[in-house]
Amino acid sequence: MTDDDRMTDDEQRLRADLQRTLVPPATPASLRSAVDAMAEAHLDGPALALRSWWEAFGMGARRLGPAAGVLAVVGLAVVGALILGARGDGDVAATPNPTLPAMIGPALPSPATTPTRLSGAGWIDATTVVAVLWDRPTFRVSEDGGQTWSEERALPDHPTDLGFDFTDATHGYSMWTEGGAEEAQALVVDLTDDGGRTWRKVTAGSLPASVGTDALGDVHFSDARRGVALGTLRAVATEGTGFGREIRCSGWSTDDGGATWTDVAGAPCLWLGVSWPTPTLGYLILPDREIWVTTDGGRTWGHGELPDPGAGVEIWAKTGVVTPTGSLRIIGGTVRSGGDAEPPLVAWDSGDGGATWHESLRNAEVRMTDVQQVTAFDANHWLATATDHTAPLGGSVFRETFDGGRTWTDMGTVDIETGGGVSWADRLHGTMQGSRMPASGSGHGYITTWLTNDGGRTWHEVPF
Repeated sequence: MTDDDRMTDDEQRLRADLQRTLVPPATPASLRSAVDAMAEAHLDGPALALRSWWEAFGMGARRLGPAAGVLAVVGLAVVGALILGARGDGDVAATPNPTLPAMIGPALPSPATTPTRLSGAGWIDATTVVAVLWDRPTFRVSEDGGQTWSEERALPDHPTDLGFDFTDATHGYSMWTEGGAEEAQALVVDLTDDGGRTWRKVTAGSLPASVGTDALGDVHFSDARRGVALGTLRAVATEGTGFGREIRCSGWSTDDGGATWTDVAGAPCLWLGVSWPTPTLGYLILPDREIWVTTDGGRTWGHGELPDPGAGVEIWAKTGVVTPTGSLRIIGGTVRSGGDAEPPLVAWDSGDGGATWHESLRNAEVRMTDVQQVTAFDANHWLATATDHTAPLGGSVFRETFDGGRTWTDMGTVDIETGGGVSWADRLHGTMQGSRMPASGSGHGYITTWLTNDGGRTWHEVPF
């Protein structure tokens, strides 16, 4: 039995609240230097000394962040040990919250103000946010939690975007295919190591020339050096929508920041893009319930089939997670293609790397047609957004579960229709993409992005 199993719901909620709010101020540089000097003098070497000092007080970077001084370190460590059980598993990590711009209010900006429309934004780490502009191929970077933003920087010049993201404030990547009709399709990856000021182009691999085909691609870097590029050549569908049969499925990985690439044996066939709940966990589901999963950033893949939900029933996947026992879990639901009054929340588990799957949860009280997005921080603690049917102009409600989706608590609502555009970098830092309509119900709304650094208690509009 784990510590989470022994805690009551109230205790788990208290713990989550503490994780969002128990944030010490930054350590003065002079005090940090003195602590480091003391550590070097009394422990075995600078690296071990620094780690031992912070971990001894429960203040590692993955726990409670920098201390305000020796007394603050001891005091917070004692509080954390008494209230949270001092598990030391990294779940109580909390870096200092930056001071964000003014909070969103109930009213839209004045008609003379034209907010910037964004196609998306995301936290890269506790202080870095990247936002992509809607109406031009540019983006901006904030390295202080959204307070100030860089000048507009150009996206790589390409005709088709097959992925764009950053691994930290300086390292980013994008991919596109290069080649005309009936030519081999090269998978070209653009890389930056200066925050997008400049880009360099590398070729990860290529797909053979073939008449009447579509080239699909996907790129993902789990850190600044390790990445994977996937490519699939499919026949053009002769009827209906989507793609036809696969002709070639390929993949290439790099361990040196894109300088060299090697073949990925057994690379999956793409249909749409790969979902990456974490830097190393990725999955994709094909229309015939075939599922491919990786836990090492795309270097190796396991695959199998999800259980058959029955004729006329579709599987909707929202996210995935690795359980403490090492099992893989896909969280989603099933929906009848002709309409379903009570489409349930469902989770499927695999204990053999994705070869076989079984249903581990079915909750008919959660309507999957209302659920817009789910983020799983671990096997039991999830956050979700759902449609708020009580909002006259559209809105979303935030919900939280501590028992793996069996019971849920409403955390609050926002007058923003997110459409599923919510993502969480960790328990504190999230972005919300959505639209707001004028309070009067007339006129035009606008689409932009909001940030939170306190677990969704407050949201702040991107200030440009």
